[in-house]
Amino acid sequence: MSWLSRSRALAAVLAAAVTVPLVTDAVLTAPVAASAPRTSLLIWGEDTDNNLGPLAGTGNATLPVPFPIPAGMVRSGQFGCFDGYVLTRAGRILAWGDNGSGQLGAGLDNPDPTATPEPVLLPAGARAVSVRAGCNHAVALLSTGRVVAWGLNQDGEVGGSDSAQFSPVRVALPGNLRFAAVCAGFDFSLALSTGGRVYAWGDNTDGQSGDGTHVLQNPVPVPVKIPSRTHVTAIACGWRHALALTSAGRVLAWGLGEQGALGAAHPGKSRVPVPVQLPAKVRIRALFAGERTSMALSTTGQVWTWGDNGSGQLGNGSTADHSRRPMLARLPAGTKVRKIAASRQTDLVLTTRGTILTWGANFQGQLGTGRVSVRSRVPVAVHLPAGQAALFVFAGSNADDILAVTRSRRWPGA
Repeated sequence: MSWLSRSRALAAVLAAAVTVPLVTDAVLTAPVAASAPRTSLLIWGEDTDNNLGPLAGTGNATLPVPFPIPAGMVRSGQFGCFDGYVLTRAGRILAWGDNGSGQLGAGLDNPDPTATPEPVLLPAGARAVSVRAGCNHAVALLSTGRVVAWGLNQDGEVGGSDSAQFSPVRVALPGNLRFAAVCAGFDFSLALSTGGRVYAWGDNTDGQSGDGTHVLQNPVPVPVKIPSRTHVTAIACGWRHALALTSAGRVLAWGLGEQGALGAAHPGKSRVPVPVQLPAKVRIRALFAGERTSMALSTTGQVWTWGDNGSGQLGNGSTADHSRRPMLARLPAGTKVRKIAASRQTDLVLTTRGTILTWGANFQGQLGTGRVSVRSRVPVAVHLPAGQAALFVFAGSNADDILAVTRSRRWPGA
């Protein structure tokens, strides 16, 4: 089936309203208005195991298509290997996709996969401010500064016992600390305290815990060995490596260094954080980690990439297999970047003009250009619906799907 046929099939699916569970006091339905709405939630990418939610079964979405959750209620989102998550502005989490390991957080009596977004069963009265997905588990930061997790737990990635958790459980982090950020790798998790300390739990086969030990699993969180007098302000989890941004605007990396994902001279792995080889004068303000690649956004708006380049993830036209040294992505002249993100082998940037540029793998249409190809080694523009400008973009290092919130350019502030 051609991409045009698949797009028409998706449009047919959306011709009827799709009702999803109550999240506030309103029933969520798919947008069906003929004219462009003020805001829309769009999705594109791989159609596997209900990743596309209510649109599943109609083929890979090679163009962004409406997803039936009102965009105005969306705060953020992310994908796991076979599941998707949306965090609402009210602090609820909606999840869909595979649930064989409880990664939807919907309870023991609901183990089956679902294409319909359903509420994660957060603790009574809890309000989430962030959600991050691994492959078969998820981690959420609550407004209280506490951390909960759920899903597959065979390597301790949820924390505690090795049994799967079908609803969120509190992670046993130090009780006197409050946390500001979380992230989830393939089978490990990280949390960043408000004081700039990083804790890790889960698989440590390749040094993902960053504590210098050779223990294979850490079901109880351990402190990452951040260099003394270093304050961490942000964290990112890739497939089997992790990144940390320091208050000085520099980047540390640890875990599996295969294909240069650590941005350092280490050809294999590092069990403690090592400095990424960015130019001395470059300062970073945001970072993201993919499967075997890493991204960083500088304070001057430049996008640096390093690691695997088998699918063109460096974004600079290079045909090199990989790069251990950070390189500049080849963005169009005059591009000003607002946010960076990455899926498994595809990198993305959101520009201040409301466009989304993508590069890397495109086997499932992740580039959002309306066609499937092997890759793009340079940034290309996602084909957003006519008259729409992107406000946010969300992906996940273990998936090949992407979400974006867009606004009609006819509305003030677009």
